Amino acid sequence: MKNIALGFIFKYSEKILPFITRRLYSLSKLKEHIDIDVRSTNPVSICLNQIPKLIIYFKITNKSPYEDIVLYGGEFSIWLKNSGGSQPIGRFNFAKRKVVKKGSTEEISFSRNLNKFEVTFAKEYFGKKENINADISTKFYFSSVLYPIFEVEVNLDNKPCKRE
Repeated sequence: MKNIALGFIFKYSEKILPFITRRLYSLSKLKEHIDIDVRSTNPVSICLNQIPKLIIYFKITNKSPYEDIVLYGGEFSIWLKNSGGSQPIGRFNFAKRKVVKKGSTEEISFSRNLNKFEVTFAKEYFGKKENINADISTKFYFSSVLYPIFEVEVNLDNKPCKRE
């Protein structure tokens, strides 16, 4: 019954009386309804052939029953890990607009060519013939009808990293 009442309030008041809706559905509650992860198969790939590049696939789930959200971009840093420890491979920014409807999941990919230093470092790590994992620290920037701009930070640890 509460969800029906809140749905009705959201449908008719978010444009007329947004302060009421914000009071019922706080920004912290909206952030709790946003899950950021990487996809389950090959989430991080490092290509070390003729054109070396990093490819990472993020998965954004909007569990909100009331609000669509819009991703505008973000930043993340990635650390490669093996049995000898971990080292940063880089910090990356991206701008990509993507609408994530309420109750849905969207995937986005990020790809960037690696510079000479990053290639040398990745070859050294992958040269040890061990499983490589990555720790990823992210900050994504979103907006919604109720909240014009907000950020969600997530740390993703021990994600598999594949050499292609």
